[in-house]
Amino acid sequence: AQGNSTSGSASTSPNLFDTAQQLVIDLKGLRRVNARDVTGYDQSSFDTEEVQQRNNVANLTFAAYFGRLPNPGGAASAAALLSSTASIQDYVSDFVSSPAAQDQIIQHFGSRLETADVATIVNVTYQTLYARRATNQNIQFWQTQVNVNGLNKTFLPMAILQSTNGQNLLRLEFISSAAQFSNAQWGNDAVLLGSFGQGFVGQGKRFVKINNEIFGSQARVFLFREEAQIAFDRFAEATIELLAGTKVSETGFF
Repeated sequence: AQGNSTSGSASTSPNLFDTAQQLVIDLKGLRRVNARDVTGYDQSSFDTEEVQQRNNVANLTFAAYFGRLPNPGGAASAAALLSSTASIQDYVSDFVSSPAAQDQIIQHFGSRLETADVATIVNVTYQTLYARRATNQNIQFWQTQVNVNGLNKTFLPMAILQSTNGQNLLRLEFISSAAQFSNAQWGNDAVLLGSFGQGFVGQGKRFVKINNEIFGSQARVFLFREEAQIAFDRFAEATIELLAGTKVSETGFF
């Protein structure tokens, strides 16, 4: 977990244990879409014992702000950050503070959140999280939260995420389950992003295809958890097939 020049993995902490690179995955529930996948999504603060809650929020943060599944190292770092910040607002501020994060936000929303109009942020977030456009009533509600009640636009995607209820929660369960499954398949950032020291080539194109299974044109609203489970099973099957690669051709050398 420490990272070194031989393995090509960067270190995020001088500690041997409890580092940001330790990614905890709920293996028991890995293939099951249920309410456990969104526990903690509406909490305002977290402690070190709330492992599953922090992992869920970390995974869903990547969807809300970047419109994608997390990379394993990113999910681990975000989950660790949740246990060290005083509030969810502080967590979001830290999460979006880097230039790399701002670049992804611009790519997802079309501009920085501070300069984007509320309707754009709301529509993009609703489409990403709920697979549908926001209604005029939805937009008016969030415009009031920003213009009248002082909600910071940088926090708006998280506020929408944390306000999720009803059938929309099924879509969050699906995204969270897919994120856990994706993290488990990649294992670490070296496999996904590439590592010269470990001999791994980056798999960006495959990662895009995996994300399209969740956030692409085929994204849909779920009315029942059974529908979310069926969609997850298809996603898992497609992911395994994609990551397995192609069959080795018969070269005649053996």
